[in-house]
Amino acid sequence: MTLVLIESSNNTRSNSSTASKFESLFQEVEKGSFVIKSIRRRSNGKISDLGISAARVKCLFCMRKIHSKSNLIFKERELCVEIDELVRSVRKKQISPEDFHLALNKISHGVKRELRVYKKGVRLHRGRLLNSNPSTISEMSYPPKKMAKVGRANISGCPLFYASAGIPSTFTECRVEINNHIYVGEWECIEPLAVQVIGFSHANPIESLLHEIYTTPSDDMYEYTARISTHLLSGDLINGLLYPSVINMSKSSNFAIKVEYVDKFLRLVNVKLFKVLAITDKFIYESKESDFALPDSKGQLKWQNRLGQWKIDKSGEGLVIISNGWERKVVDLDGCIVDPT
Repeated sequence: MTLVLIESSNNTRSNSSTASKFESLFQEVEKGSFVIKSIRRRSNGKISDLGISAARVKCLFCMRKIHSKSNLIFKERELCVEIDELVRSVRKKQISPEDFHLALNKISHGVKRELRVYKKGVRLHRGRLLNSNPSTISEMSYPPKKMAKVGRANISGCPLFYASAGIPSTFTECRVEINNHIYVGEWECIEPLAVQVIGFSHANPIESLLHEIYTTPSDDMYEYTARISTHLLSGDLINGLLYPSVINMSKSSNFAIKVEYVDKFLRLVNVKLFKVLAITDKFIYESKESDFALPDSKGQLKWQNRLGQWKIDKSGEGLVIISNGWERKVVDLDGCIVDPT
């Protein structure tokens, strides 16, 4: 299209109406819908040339883009200053956790974030340091409300299910020492798991803010990091958070999952008992697996007084054993996981 007609009349709305149509025109040209070669106006049935050349039109569009970009840069700089001030206030404890939560809601309004969805069947691990064998599934799960202390992802009295992607991370997160006994539960997601991702990116000022505060090693920042989690976990579509292990210097990933998802869609597969024999270097452990438990339909754990075992029941069947030094993953010839009994 090479000709654009702008309707005009003698009423008082003429200017605003024309401006609105020019704005729509700008948007359509930016989309590439058409190219303008001249602009004419129809007024009282007559058409007159506005005297705007194609070069002038191009110049107007360029100026509009530059102006728009300048506004965005200015707003981003303002946001960066506001975020820097907010971070300083948090570090110096000059703002309460509640006011920080309100400020976070304000500056992040309308910001798009990454949502990662894991397919059902994903396995997670959760460790517990206990003095004796747990007897129920609940002992390996999240704590009751009255025992839920403030953590990196949860406020006091509102428990979440903390878990790691692999067994070694559970040792680190539990801060095990030599001769400790650690019980590691393997859990399976029986429905897709949707998590907000936090602490891995500096893609924009908001992500930098979240990373700066959320990955602070000090426990005394939990009142603030927990408010970030509360902010990100709002809404029924979000099941939990994925964030880097702070104690392990971001070399592994952790999950914090809502209890509603855990109760409905997280299944305990088994529990393994390890004894820590040595810590040869930071986060490098030597351990021995000594016992194994399976859950029953009543929520009880049945300890086997042995390690897990795999059996081939039918002639012609086969299993493939994959070991990473910590655990054995066994799959059938179709690649499906086979759990020990």
